[in-house]
Amino acid sequence: MKKIVAIIIAVALSLCLFAGCASENGGEPASGTAGEPSPTGQGTTTAASPTGGNAVTSPSQPEGTDDPVLTPYRSHVNLILSQPPDKLDPHLYDNLAAGSVCGQIFDQLFLISATRDEEPRLALNYDVSADGLTYTYHLRPGVFFSDGSPFTANDVVFSFGRMRPDTVRDAILREVIATDDLTVEFRLNSVSATFHSRISAVLIASESAVTAAGDQAAVSPIGTGPFMLDKNSFNIDQHITLIRNPYYWNPDEVQLESATYYVITDETTQYNAFEAGDADMLVVGANYWPGVLESGKYNTVSGAIGLTTYIVFNTTTAPWNDVRVRRAFNYAINNELIVALAYNGIGVPALTAAPPGVIKGAVYPDSPYRYDPQKARELFAEAGVSDVGPLMTVAGITKSILEIIQQNLLDIGIKMDIEVLDPASLTAARNSGTFTAATIGIYLDQEFDQYALIYTTDGVLNHSRLYDPLVDELFITAGTTTDTDARYAIYRRIINIVDEEARHHYIAHGIFTYAYDPHLSQIGAEDGLTLLRRFVWDLVP
Repeated sequence: MKKIVAIIIAVALSLCLFAGCASENGGEPASGTAGEPSPTGQGTTTAASPTGGNAVTSPSQPEGTDDPVLTPYRSHVNLILSQPPDKLDPHLYDNLAAGSVCGQIFDQLFLISATRDEEPRLALNYDVSADGLTYTYHLRPGVFFSDGSPFTANDVVFSFGRMRPDTVRDAILREVIATDDLTVEFRLNSVSATFHSRISAVLIASESAVTAAGDQAAVSPIGTGPFMLDKNSFNIDQHITLIRNPYYWNPDEVQLESATYYVITDETTQYNAFEAGDADMLVVGANYWPGVLESGKYNTVSGAIGLTTYIVFNTTTAPWNDVRVRRAFNYAINNELIVALAYNGIGVPALTAAPPGVIKGAVYPDSPYRYDPQKARELFAEAGVSDVGPLMTVAGITKSILEIIQQNLLDIGIKMDIEVLDPASLTAARNSGTFTAATIGIYLDQEFDQYALIYTTDGVLNHSRLYDPLVDELFITAGTTTDTDARYAIYRRIINIVDEEARHHYIAHGIFTYAYDPHLSQIGAEDGLTLLRRFVWDLVP
């Protein structure tokens, strides 16, 4: 059997810095007492640990010696979410905060990231038939959901049956079959070079638990992951506590006993909570990152990721139904100035959705939009537009970003109002199409085919509502093209088409900036993921 190792993971649906979406981590006031989360307690800040975060999951004492027993500094972490999760359903959530929490409760067939080897999770391995049309996944035995029920191939089939429509996946995938309790076959209509990476990241839910929960499934998550929801400490709009799943299949890899996410929407309040020791980890905003590094007080990690912040235009409403207006806006905004001032230089001005050098197959358009106020002025005048209506965004957005956008437009005689919504209302407006222009972002990792999410007819993030059959066809063709160079050439064609259509204005490509309590670290944090099973506290006597 031929073995294919492809790499990609889609992690999120929203924006961290620009659109006010949550960080992937979280914490607010904690007592500092191990395992006892508190929204009002006090913590302390200490010098960075000399142990560098090397820790084990149980006390350790050399036999026959008087050396002290070493135990983790703490067993609980407090984390911060910048917005409330909309629902804790692994297949139906709409924001990054929900995805962050669901990623701790549910597991997937394989974990594939840019910086680590492919990691078998609920599947041990897989085979591909000689004709490339059947993928057979051999599941890990002895796995149980957090309610004690066994994980089987039927749960995989069920989970894929709950997935939202996907133009590319639905064209390629014919059916999913459980051939026995521990074997799943994915039968394809055509060969796909990226199929394994596309389906590996899907989180698997319990068929029996979801069915039993009915309309309460979104607040009653039952997964096979290392943590489970503590319903005694749960208010989805304020705080969420997770505790260890007693049935988790690999308990030795988990040091933490519990974690609490606190919803704090204001960036300054988030930072103050972290500085006070009331949060153990923080996705640090651009304004605070230089000071965090200079202080030397924290464990830090940063790197380039496939995060792009942008504005989406609703092309079914005026004035955005006129491509001249959309192009004019793209010429009018000075991304370099936004990155320099609003991002404090921590980011890359964007010319396209997928950052080249981070996303495989991503390139810049042949003729990208660059800051050109004269050309913008001419296009707006040609379209007869002097007021483009409101830009919907969320509270907590960096004010200088909005100020630069408004000023760039005013400089050429164009008015744009700013309408501030709560995160849930902004998400609802984008999903329902009851907006004209709105802030958003996308965070993907690896190959460009995943950007079908924002460009194809059935893409769950195609909030522009511009449907182009040629773009759909090209994504499907790319998905069935096994020659890498040929597939990348198709991606280039797509990138140029959507650039001409000007569905969005791309602002910046992000850089993740994580800071941890000096006694806390995360194994493998360089891949930009935040997984509680990787968190380790220093060992202390």
